[in-house]
Amino acid sequence: TSLRCHVSTLLIPLVERIQLLNVSEKGSLPWKQHVAHAWVYIGLLRLHLLVPSSPIDPGRKPAAKVEELDHFIEELQSNIHSYSLHFGLSCGDFNPDLPTTRLLVAQTELSSKKRTSQEKKIIERPPNSPPFHDLFREIHHFCKTVSSTSNVLALVDLIDRHDSESSYRSQELNWQCSAASFCSRLSTVYAMYEDVTIPCINEIRSIQRGLRELTVNQTESAQAQAIVQTQNILLMYPIATEISSKLLTNDCYDTTMTDVLLRFGNSERNNGKQEMELTHRSYQLATLVRLQLQSQTMLSDTDGVHGKVRDEANSIFSSLAHSSVLDINQKKERTGTASTTENDREEKEFREYFPNHGAEFERIVTSIEEADDLEISDEEDKADDNATLGYSKLQDDELALVVALHREMFTGRRSKIDDNLRLRAFITSYEAASRLSHLTEWLRKSQNDDASSLASHVLALALRCSVRRRAWSPFLSSDSDFHNDPLPSESIRADLPLRNLSLRVGQLLRAFPGHSVLVALGQIVERIRQLDIQVVSLGKVMSGLEVILRKAQDWEQHASQRVQLGAPLKEISTIVASWRKLELQSWSNLLTMREKRRGIRATQHWPRMYGLVHNIGERGGDDSTKVKRRANVAYSPSWVWKGFPAMTTKLSVDGDTKSMADFAKVLDTFLLTANLAEFSDRLALVENFVHEITNEIQSNGTRRLPLSRLL
Repeated sequence: TSLRCHVSTLLIPLVERIQLLNVSEKGSLPWKQHVAHAWVYIGLLRLHLLVPSSPIDPGRKPAAKVEELDHFIEELQSNIHSYSLHFGLSCGDFNPDLPTTRLLVAQTELSSKKRTSQEKKIIERPPNSPPFHDLFREIHHFCKTVSSTSNVLALVDLIDRHDSESSYRSQELNWQCSAASFCSRLSTVYAMYEDVTIPCINEIRSIQRGLRELTVNQTESAQAQAIVQTQNILLMYPIATEISSKLLTNDCYDTTMTDVLLRFGNSERNNGKQEMELTHRSYQLATLVRLQLQSQTMLSDTDGVHGKVRDEANSIFSSLAHSSVLDINQKKERTGTASTTENDREEKEFREYFPNHGAEFERIVTSIEEADDLEISDEEDKADDNATLGYSKLQDDELALVVALHREMFTGRRSKIDDNLRLRAFITSYEAASRLSHLTEWLRKSQNDDASSLASHVLALALRCSVRRRAWSPFLSSDSDFHNDPLPSESIRADLPLRNLSLRVGQLLRAFPGHSVLVALGQIVERIRQLDIQVVSLGKVMSGLEVILRKAQDWEQHASQRVQLGAPLKEISTIVASWRKLELQSWSNLLTMREKRRGIRATQHWPRMYGLVHNIGERGGDDSTKVKRRANVAYSPSWVWKGFPAMTTKLSVDGDTKSMADFAKVLDTFLLTANLAEFSDRLALVENFVHEITNEIQSNGTRRLPLSRLL
């Protein structure tokens, strides 16, 4: 009867869709839409057929049958005994072989077999199981409201019309949320009725899949197709693939993001601009790395980078430098221009090498001692995170990559392209592609896209495992920073003592509920165990353990032997002592780490240097300035040419006197203010711009020859 009710609404449309699948091209948009319709029809049909027909627990139905069969078998055996007793007293035969007795014995054997079969079907529920009639009522209510045939088919019809002004996006999203919540409730509240809930959940998932595929597999815009194409290019191993930063523009990204959000009923974008900037910057870095590979294949022994590759690279360099300078200026406006004292600067520099890792754990202790809610500190942390996220300048590793690419691209020396260069390009491209995945996972792709990108995902996973395996080295390398670099092979040692300490604290809290010291210890232990040892430094883990040891003393000095924390605390103390020895061993690398950080500081001047160097050329060609141009010497500081008066005559050239002189002062200050650790890196920055301007002169003439000679 139930199947007959759904023949016209579900079964016939399902057969029609299957027939249409056979005549459609596999992988095409109509084919995917037919598959989505089939999933909806199959899910609806099977769900309504699987709905329990009775409020009696199906696991207890066999038990009721067993009970009935027991009564029936007992009655049969009673009849057999009656016949035996009657014939025994009347004829002397207590085991008569009569047709009636044979029939009773056969019925008894048959009923016993049925009883054994039904007994195997009995499902024993836990004693605390909710009543089955509650589950019966909820499933029937869901099938009559959210998952009713008319409701779901009306939503399918609304999606098929694809009216841009319709609300099918929000309605589909609301249906998905309702179905997901109901499935979650079935799997948690009624977990002991898996024989009933799991088949229903599977069919609800089929309906969800069909509706989602119907929503996703709509006609995509040209911008969306461009983003999918860009991601496919990024996921290709960099052999000779040409790539352009113009494939992914801000307008293209913004239009596609807005379309995807509207498709799912959300017109607001949180942190949308920042997200777009991060994605675009990641794509620019990937493009730069691939352009550097192209430039190496184009270079000869004498020529530099030229043509489309140079113009594309200069465009990206200019965009990165400009955006980074803007971000720096915006940060200065937010933080203000208040002068800092010498002590503040020293404290800031000290914390770069020795961060105050223990402050996070001390806040937990302080908040509990003062009976404050931890939500206050959480909100402060979130505010700090938001401020940090808002400041989207180039990170240190990204800036180091840009400077290295700027040097490699314009030096004019052709280097051998090996797997290391290609792997660097692949990793950067894969990171850019992963930033696009939050868009492309909702966009329609061709049939072979997922299969073609499988090799890229496998390679990325292998590279990540290789990097992690090196990070699990049991020794600190010569350039490792104890307080800032992770050392998972050591950090993992704290897991077992922390787990034992957490169990012990839990036991004591049952005896002393709400004790502030035990609560603080428990929360600190949980916070440390939540840290990602692949990312968090060993120094931070050690700081957390030291806070535990200090706080535990408040308990141990007053506790009797029966309620002491015991062995876990001793194990933690042993681990901290061994890590302190590692910290002492790492002090021999402090000069190396300081030099490394100073080199990073030097690269942070690259965006402003790039802007200054390229603004000189723009000013020189600007007629509005009306600066008198005359023959002049190369505009270097006087101390550079001291003792060589003839050199000033040889280097005479036309140029913008005022701009060049000002730029010479800037360069002079830039180099003279460098300390010993930064001087070579700052000088290398200037040399990189010399190579770039020289390369430009070879291609575009001597217009910027004064700047080249000045540098």
